[in-house]
Order: sequence, then structure tokens, then C-alpha cells
Amino acid sequence: MGEVIQFQSKRDRTPGDDEIVHTHVVRGDSMEPTARHGDVWVYRPADRFTGPGVYALTDGLSYPVFKRLGPVPGAGSTRVAILSDNPAYERREADLAGLQILGRVVGVIAR
Repeated sequence: MGEVIQFQSKRDRTPGDDEIVHTHVVRGDSMEPTARHGDVWVYRPADRFTGPGVYALTDGLSYPVFKRLGPVPGAGSTRVAILSDNPAYERREADLAGLQILGRVVGVIAR
């Protein structure tokens, strides 16, 4: 008998969304307890920040990283806070123009 896998889905669909999703195995502990090493991120392709949530990001040279993005108070819509769910990691900020967003997380498959 195989291992039972739990799927937690976030229902943030809007009319017209396509059905394409991507998956990526979680590496490291920066997003614990939301996702643990070996879990699987499920994300829908997106190329822009659409509000607070967990996003797949890349610098174009390495594997995607998954971080929580949120608005920076007083910065308008040009900067975002980059957060790890694990409190051992520091909060950062970045200009949206400098981020390459690959998608927005819609679920996690726990191993």
C-alpha cells in the first residue's frame, strides 16, 4: 500500500484561469511550517504580484525559490516584503521590477 498524501488547496481562482499548474519539491526549511523539506508546492503560472501570498520566484540562473510576498506599508505598489514562514529567516524587501515571478502557490502536497 502506498503512502497517504494530504493536499491542501487554496481557492483563489478567478474566472478565466486556465487549468495549468506546476509542481516543485520543497528544499530546505525556510517555509516551515507551511511546507517542509520533501513536500511539493503546487503553483499556477503568473508573472506579477496580485496580492499577499506565496509565490515562486527566480533570478533566472537557479531553481525557483518560494517565498511569501506582501505589501510594504508606505511604499505604494512598487516594493514588496519577502518573507519566510520560518522565523529563523530575516524579512527582506525588493522592488517588484527586480523580481521575476513564475507563479502563485495554490496548494501544498505534504509527504
